[in-house]
Amino acid sequence: AGLVFAFYPAHNAYRTHLNFFSVQWVPLCALFIVRIERRGRLWDGLGAGLSFALCGLSGERLLLLAAFWAALWLAYKLVFERHNWSRKTARALLLAIVTCVLIAGPLLAPLVVGFFDPEISQNLTAPTPQEKRTDLLAYFLPSRYHPLISQKTIFKKLYKRVVNFWERSAAIGYGALALMAWAVWKRWREARPWVFTALISALLALGSTLEFNGRELIPLPYKLLTYTPLSAAVRNPERFNIVLALPVAV
Repeated sequence: AGLVFAFYPAHNAYRTHLNFFSVQWVPLCALFIVRIERRGRLWDGLGAGLSFALCGLSGERLLLLAAFWAALWLAYKLVFERHNWSRKTARALLLAIVTCVLIAGPLLAPLVVGFFDPEISQNLTAPTPQEKRTDLLAYFLPSRYHPLISQKTIFKKLYKRVVNFWERSAAIGYGALALMAWAVWKRWREARPWVFTALISALLALGSTLEFNGRELIPLPYKLLTYTPLSAAVRNPERFNIVLALPVAV
């Protein structure tokens, strides 16, 4: 799981954006959220708050994506496995939120204020002229930046003839796909919340219109989020691939 997350192609695609490249705190966020749900210990709440705060200090949008994943995971657990929840769980989650706000809040406050200022938010949240979404085929094919494809090889010629999309790498990887299938088959009960968060993240990363090999097909749920604060803060739906790496790896 650590190797899959560390070398996930989508992370490397953001190597020129340090606020998205610093994903090292995201697994710790997930670890403490899982421990909070299972044990409800205050130490885990403190660890979660610290991890989310470090995410926010690395990049405010990274904090948003990590919090989005945590909300999905906790929502699934609350609806389908509520028997594990107790007052200890609520206290630990509250401590996590308070810790994150106390540590990262003073530095992120100007960004939050600017988000609600019409003049400033226009620059902070303005989407790119063309929606940067993920082509469905991109999840199953290496990107054009892959060493075997970027060089003058037969694979490069094949890509020019067959592949009609150009975007950041979104490939999951055949090894990771095989491990996912094995985990779902062998341990479906434990895998369900991870499958749920993976599917939602991938669905949002596809954007407002399903695209397959450059062809636009049908509208998708992200269209309903186009003018919401979540869409404005994330700006480009393809960025949900950053947090998709977490459930894929686990």
